[in-house]
Amino acid sequence: MPYKNKGSIIRVSIPTPYPIGDVYCYIIREDPITIIDTGVDTPEAREAWEQAFKKHKISFSDIQRIILTHGHSDHYGLAVWMCEKTRAALYLHKNDWKKVMDRKAFYEGLLPLLKQHGIPDSYLETFVKVLTWEKRFCIDIPEELLNPIEDGEEVKFKYLSFKVHHVPGHAMGHIILMKDNWALSGDFIFAGFTPTPVLEKDEKGERVKTMLLYQSSIEKMERKKLKRYIPSHREEEGDFENALKAMKERMTRKESVIISLLKRNRECTTFEIIKELYPDHKPTGIYVLASDVIGRLDLLEARGIVGCRQKDGLYYYYLY
Repeated sequence: MPYKNKGSIIRVSIPTPYPIGDVYCYIIREDPITIIDTGVDTPEAREAWEQAFKKHKISFSDIQRIILTHGHSDHYGLAVWMCEKTRAALYLHKNDWKKVMDRKAFYEGLLPLLKQHGIPDSYLETFVKVLTWEKRFCIDIPEELLNPIEDGEEVKFKYLSFKVHHVPGHAMGHIILMKDNWALSGDFIFAGFTPTPVLEKDEKGERVKTMLLYQSSIEKMERKKLKRYIPSHREEEGDFENALKAMKERMTRKESVIISLLKRNRECTTFEIIKELYPDHKPTGIYVLASDVIGRLDLLEARGIVGCRQKDGLYYYYLY
């Protein structure tokens, strides 16, 4: 890790039931001892935390603060249990409060948006079944446990401090914790894959163009001179510039496929593009796949390459 006193930041690998695999959570072992993300609420995840505390001679009562990088289930699912065990204060950006307070209702509220993009009813039914399945290891957080954490805020320790940067995109409430030119980055960026800016609605019920927000967040961190990142999955540490280059190459390839598809057809729904881009897709992954494709279409539309129109209650995309 970039920080010279590596013993102050402990990586804890927490198993998840998701294809992404383990989530990397962190203990910052300086006063006040702080946890960054918690993982999901499964017996295996609880055991992983208990073993980590035992290995590093930390008691649950030593933990004074829990910070969530964002409100996705693999990052907050165990938060209620951890709060009960530690009595620590829990922090999350307010933009993600609704989704962690009643996750199933939040995502079911997105069903009309998915339907407008041509997602079949059978896929939507599967999506609801997935949400029900997830409730067993993703416990809703009562509002009284939540404390806000804001962009520009300082997270201070005895010898160390981080600046909070709000980087909406992958989640509307995503934050990273930055010191000098490196950051504990959650799901903000990876070298090997692109974090999907997933579908969300604003307070008026309108779809948020999360991919455009994500691009703005990337540009923000370029201006902030981010160099190194410590992420939450698969990679232990990475170079921001190299990861950004790899991400742009992946995005260019997928956008080329979308443009080629639209050239062969007068117009397409999101679902028709999904079938072309991901021919082996499974209905259980439709939310992430739809978010991915819609985000790329938003980028192409913002560049004046693609247009969108509504017909018979569905959105259709076409080349200008």
